[in-house]
Amino acid sequence: MKFLVIAKPPQTATSATIQAARERAKNNIKSGITDCAYFFANGSRAVAITNADSGEALAERLLANGWPPLETEIHPLVEFEKYLAEVSKTLKKHGQ
Repeated sequence: MKFLVIAKPPQTATSATIQAARERAKNNIKSGITDCAYFFANGSRAVAITNADSGEALAERLLANGWPPLETEIHPLVEFEKYLAEVSKTLKKHGQ
């Protein structure tokens, strides 16, 4: 299952915590745990698409990594084409 994770980094970040976050992100991408990670251009938030078997598994992983930062949003994602195919099927079923 894929999740969009949006996080506001803590304001108390140090160069050591930044380096640890960089290494964790690189390792997670390399291992397939995370598909991609970005920062908003103004540096206010980090975003990642990450993979987990369930919401609970994702929460467990985030907590093990010293999460949460000050603010976190987590949104489950569905495949674009599969979702639209189901929407189309449902609309047709209801005569639309």
